[in-house]
Amino acid sequence: MRCRLLAFALFLSFSSLYADEKTFVHRYQIGSDLFWSHYKSGSSHDSKGKRLKLIINGYFAGLRVGYDYLQPDAFYAGTEGIIAWGKDHIRQTTSCSRFITTTKCNPRTKHQNEPHLWANLEQRLGYNAQSTILPQFIVTPYVGLGWHYEAATCDHAHWYYGAAGLKTLQRFYKRFELGFDFKATYAFDVHDRRLVAIMTTQEKKNFWGVEMAIPIRWLMGNTGRWDCELKPYLLKLNLNSAQTILGARLMFGYSF
Repeated sequence: MRCRLLAFALFLSFSSLYADEKTFVHRYQIGSDLFWSHYKSGSSHDSKGKRLKLIINGYFAGLRVGYDYLQPDAFYAGTEGIIAWGKDHIRQTTSCSRFITTTKCNPRTKHQNEPHLWANLEQRLGYNAQSTILPQFIVTPYVGLGWHYEAATCDHAHWYYGAAGLKTLQRFYKRFELGFDFKATYAFDVHDRRLVAIMTTQEKKNFWGVEMAIPIRWLMGNTGRWDCELKPYLLKLNLNSAQTILGARLMFGYSF
């Protein structure tokens, strides 16, 4: 009787190990994306010598969906898209320059709020390289192509961009994964107008950008098919712009 119980216990142990080591190659995810866009211009002088200063804070909430093909030591493919809505809080300050001597200057601050639509679509291709030293560590270099669109009141901008990046992920304690993502982008075929041109594109037809993120993922259930991921990130659409975007994504995924 004891031998039978011992054999049954060993069977359950090996079964659980097999379930834990089972690899899922397809992962779908959907969730929310909350981010804050901050822009602060330096002081500039208008034709009358007045100093102008612009501060724009945008608060956004959106829906993000994605798919990844994650076969270890094999071809990688990923698709991700987001659509978000928000509002820009614009503060424009006019002050007197010390160079003004003949004209009258009235310092003032103007506040304005504008709705803002934000969308992005990206396709990635690369390779999933699994470490031989750390079996639960995967590095994924990739290249990609994306499209970005923004629209505010009477303002809009859209462009295409090339991307090159690196995604890493390490599993800990069988149910917890932690990684680091880095991506560089190069925008081209830029079409812009007014506010978005001032804040983001700087009226340039080509510019570099960068994004860094830390995925923190919890696997759920006995098999780990379901997961919950929190991903804080920093985004610079244009490295030459004073605009900086800080955000966090809360995603729910299913793998098979």
